[in-house]
Amino acid sequence: MRSKFVTVFLCLTVVGLTACGSLENEYSKQVEQIESEQEKIMEQIESEQSEILNSITDNSSGNVAEKSQAETSEEESEVKTESEASRSDFKNAIEYDPLQQLYLDIDSEMNYSEMIELVKSCGLPYSEEKYNGSRKIQVAFLNENTDQKYTDSNGDYIEIIYLYPENENSSNDVLEKYFFGTCVYVPCDCSMKLISHVSGSYFSYREPGNYISDLGTDLQLDKDITKEQQFEYYFKNR
Repeated sequence: MRSKFVTVFLCLTVVGLTACGSLENEYSKQVEQIESEQEKIMEQIESEQSEILNSITDNSSGNVAEKSQAETSEEESEVKTESEASRSDFKNAIEYDPLQQLYLDIDSEMNYSEMIELVKSCGLPYSEEKYNGSRKIQVAFLNENTDQKYTDSNGDYIEIIYLYPENENSSNDVLEKYFFGTCVYVPCDCSMKLISHVSGSYFSYREPGNYISDLGTDLQLDKDITKEQQFEYYFKNR
């Protein structure tokens, strides 16, 4: 009887231990699963935090770049405004004499007759000469400076050159057919010349534009400068 009881007790003990072992294994699996899920959640959180930080950094860099660009544009605008204001003040301070004003008023769209009328309106002495394929008007303060062959160097003068069509005989001298070529302001107080060239050629000047020469040499300034800017350079550098 005792032997049977012992046998039964041992069997129950084994069953109990087996059950405990099974529960322990199940618990271990659940713990591992929970830990695995926690690791995934932490990785996701870290990834989201990294994206947020990168976004903040990019926005910060972009704002700095935009601010820098805006400051640069503002500085350039201020410099340009100051330059324009300075040029405007300079222009307003100048009082052009009648010959200089004539140079400014000359319009390359004028035909020959209109140019003569403009010159006459100034009340200054002038001369007209016909050449082979061209006509030249010379305007000055003094009569001796209007002599186109023996121009005296004691006064300023302006040369206005009109051209005749190349494929036509200029000996016919039809005034309506002449077109504007070049006008040149020649001051007597320095070796510079202010040249406004449109068509044909004036010595080495063939491309349309405004030029300044010194002793016959082009100063290589921007040929898109205005006549006012030509005078500005002349007044500062004569």
